[in-house]
Formats: sequence, C-alpha cells, structure tokens
Amino acid sequence: MIAVLLLLAEAWWIPCPAAVAGVLFTACLRIGAAVTRRTESREAARQWGELGRAHPSPHPTVPGTSWPSASAPGRWPSP
Repeated sequence: MIAVLLLLAEAWWIPCPAAVAGVLFTACLRIGAAVTRRTESREAARQWGELGRAHPSPHPTVPGTSWPSASAPGRWPSP
C-alpha cells in the first residue's frame, strides 16, 4: 500500500501520514495481542493449578470433592 502511494505521489511527504498511521495501528494491535496473551496465560495457569484442589460443594450437606487418581483404591471394580 505504501509502495503504491510512493509511486503515485510526486512528493515523499504526502504518504508519510499513511505510513505513520499504519505503524501506530500495527503497534496498537500488537500491544492488544500481548495483553490478551498474558491474561489468557495467567487464566490457564490458574485453572491448571486448581485441577488438583478440592472444590467446595454447591450443596452445604455434601462434602467437597477432588479429582480422584486413576490408581486410587476402589476406583475400578474388581473382576
């Protein structure tokens, strides 16, 4: 796009605002993507960290549960 503007413009300063606008727009997109990636990485780390913890039950009379291990006794029925 800038190359086309440079070919069509007689003076070099005419396409400069378009180039600056493109640079600023690209910088804003990159900063937004970096912030989103950081936020999602933190959320994923928090969720992975909670996998092994006991979660409170939504019902007050049922005790909290946790993810049982596949090798836990009584996990699989005996043949």
